[in-house]
Amino acid sequence: MFDDAQQLKAELVAKMPEEFLDTYVMGGPAVHFPGEKIEYLSERFSERFDIRLSKDSVVVVGSAKLGFALHEKKKSDSTVLKAFRPYRAESDVDLTICDENMFRKIWYELTAFACAQNYVPWNPDRLADYLIYGWLRPDKFPKGKALTHCDMFYETVGMIRRDRDRGHPKISVALFYSMEQLRRYQIRSIRLSREKLGV
Repeated sequence: MFDDAQQLKAELVAKMPEEFLDTYVMGGPAVHFPGEKIEYLSERFSERFDIRLSKDSVVVVGSAKLGFALHEKKKSDSTVLKAFRPYRAESDVDLTICDENMFRKIWYELTAFACAQNYVPWNPDRLADYLIYGWLRPDKFPKGKALTHCDMFYETVGMIRRDRDRGHPKISVALFYSMEQLRRYQIRSIRLSREKLGV
């Protein structure tokens, strides 16, 4: 956790992306989504998907981990939120789950759905644009199609959002196939942030 944006920028400049990732993203606590909440999330997903999801498989990223966002964000109303803005009560909590078994269950279901469509490629909401990076973006899943595992994912996130003590109303959960792919994606993000700082 950084005290101010200047301290974060200094560490981004001083450390190579891999070192920054290991020290600040993969390492240390997330003040805005502490360990007991991660454990609760792990338990809920484990129960719903009949898997053994360790809390080490859940990684908090973004401003909820660092205290500040690395990149600017364009909202649906075209408002642009600046890079290095501090985490606030209204900020999203970005979480990642790395689990091959859960990923396969959802990916196979999506594959079966896509193969049942009459046109190729089926990619109406650009789901494949994220899959190429090794992760599934749940808000891009087909809507209203009675896909069991996709629906279970949504429902589990909803349950955690509604839990005032152990959850958070604005969590966003991405599903990665492996920790290696999460690392590559986060290193890319760190590298781009460093480039904007002139490194």
